[in-house]
Amino acid sequence: MSGVSIEKVRLVGAIGGHIIIEWVLTTSPGTEWIDAFDSARPKRRGTPIFLLGGSGSPKVREGGTIRWSVPHSDIGAAASFVLESLVYANSRLEAEAGGPTGDQEAFAQCSRPPNGRHDIA
Repeated sequence: MSGVSIEKVRLVGAIGGHIIIEWVLTTSPGTEWIDAFDSARPKRRGTPIFLLGGSGSPKVREGGTIRWSVPHSDIGAAASFVLESLVYANSRLEAEAGGPTGDQEAFAQCSRPPNGRHDIA
């Protein structure tokens, strides 16, 4: 199983002090992967609004994207949260399929965008 990875990240809008970030995935994940992503519970880091869940949670959308509206100052925290959730989902599905389960391998596989940069386009 090759897993889901991030192809690119882009800013798609702004509302008040929040920005809407969209992560474009390399594939449109199935319902099992989405369930695993949603069940991931990485530690939140950032402003009090972000820490207390005032930004909600990232949403996996049809067509292979993840969207999330977060405070501007929490862009990095949101990116870490999405990446850790993606790694968790890939690892969980690989474990269920009997494939490799090493967190470092999964992290390396899905954390490197094709251009090698994590900037917002």
